[in-house]
Amino acid sequence: DITYYTAKGIFLQADLYGKLTVEPGARPPWRYWPAYLSQKLKGGIGRAFPPDVAPVIQGIVTGGRENLSDPFTTSLQRTGLSHTVAVSGMHLAFLAGAAACTLILAVLFWGVAGGTPSVSRAAVMLALLQVAPLLGRERDSFTALAFALAVLLMWNPFSAAHVGLQLSFGAVAGILLSSDGVQGRLNAFLHLDRPIKSRILRLAQGVPRFFTATLAATLGASVLTVPMAALHFGQVSLVSPLSNLLTLWAVAALFLGGLCVGLMACVMPGTAAVLAIPFTLIGRYLNWVVQGLGRLPLAALPLNSFYYRAWVVY
Repeated sequence: DITYYTAKGIFLQADLYGKLTVEPGARPPWRYWPAYLSQKLKGGIGRAFPPDVAPVIQGIVTGGRENLSDPFTTSLQRTGLSHTVAVSGMHLAFLAGAAACTLILAVLFWGVAGGTPSVSRAAVMLALLQVAPLLGRERDSFTALAFALAVLLMWNPFSAAHVGLQLSFGAVAGILLSSDGVQGRLNAFLHLDRPIKSRILRLAQGVPRFFTATLAATLGASVLTVPMAALHFGQVSLVSPLSNLLTLWAVAALFLGGLCVGLMACVMPGTAAVLAIPFTLIGRYLNWVVQGLGRLPLAALPLNSFYYRAWVVY
């Protein structure tokens, strides 16, 4: 049967009777090293950052939501920002660089993030897009997306029922299908597509271009994920475009900063605590935006009415 657990690749459950004792192995197999690194990262972030910021940075860096409070998790859903703590292509894109280095980092980070369907999809796509030029082949995002889905379904066909997999692939497919067109229309409407010779004006033009790119990506991802979110969660976020515009830069800074500070805290906790100060301020800004927008009356639309559902379909 297709269940919540089989979709996650869990095919055996057990009940425990009596006392449980856990002892670390003398030399853990190499395949478990990313899990150990993930645990070290979470511990380093927890030591370097104050309690009000550490849980969200742990979620952004490793995808772990176990320390997030229920009200904050609800606010993430209402503002359409749940993807910030679901490690995926956005996080791996922050690590992109040279092809060989990127592949090593992608595999390592895939293990650190727990090998969830969203990060697996991103890792396979990134690997294909990086390897293609090395083999003299053309990069094709749709081929990479389809291949990633084929790999995941060959490994576990039940994962087709995983909500994270559906949302991840739906978001990327929506972006590939429509975001370029939306961004082109927005740039043309704001006259941002005109060639400019002045270097200063080109730099100034980067700010509105960033907003049009972010808005286009958010709207593109929403094309296919809004119906899925409505089906699975019974609500649709209305402030998602605004919340993504306000927080994307903060999520990028917290991911890279939290990753570096968390690793440094494992060897130099004093230095890490000092370096964490500016990222703590960014983390508090992210908390403020998420909680503030999440409290708005119409931040999310509950689909308990036929007319609301009809409006979403329209």
